[in-house]
Amino acid sequence: MSYQFSRREKILLYILAVLILTVGVFGLFLRPALDRRLSLAVMRDEEILRKQDMEKLFAQKEFLENQEAEMKEKVMMLASSFYKDMDTEELGNLVISMLDDEGLMACNMEVSKIPYGESDFGVVVGIVTGEAIGSGKSIERFIHVTAEQSAMRMKSFSISDGETSNEGRMKYELEIYMLRAKAGE
Repeated sequence: MSYQFSRREKILLYILAVLILTVGVFGLFLRPALDRRLSLAVMRDEEILRKQDMEKLFAQKEFLENQEAEMKEKVMMLASSFYKDMDTEELGNLVISMLDDEGLMACNMEVSKIPYGESDFGVVVGIVTGEAIGSGKSIERFIHVTAEQSAMRMKSFSISDGETSNEGRMKYELEIYMLRAKAGE
């Protein structure tokens, strides 16, 4: 006895076979391909973001390199304006000659040196305290001359009357900045 399928059943079986075949092809071939495509799209997006981050880092690197070069140039300009490292006697002679140039007489001078930090190039500060006697104009010129020096700072000063009416007495404290060269230079 054999069963004869009706036309309607044949169509339904045909649709079922096509549906099973479609689901099978999708499950076996298309689904992995779509998953692979999705994972590749995610990887591509991650690589695009990484590329953008690297471009930003590269731009920052160039900016920082330019900034470093500018800073080195500024440091070299500043270093060239410092005095060379002098001993206390040389510091005293420097200040005495400056006072003499302005017509002032030095007295009660004390000189000391203080290193600022340990590095290849260290800044050393010479501190000179003392008194000077001379005319008011001479004292004023000396104050202006020290103010114009880039490697010298008048830390404090006071002016009082001298022994005569046209004479003044100035007490001062100067800081003189010197650059200690590398060992062996």
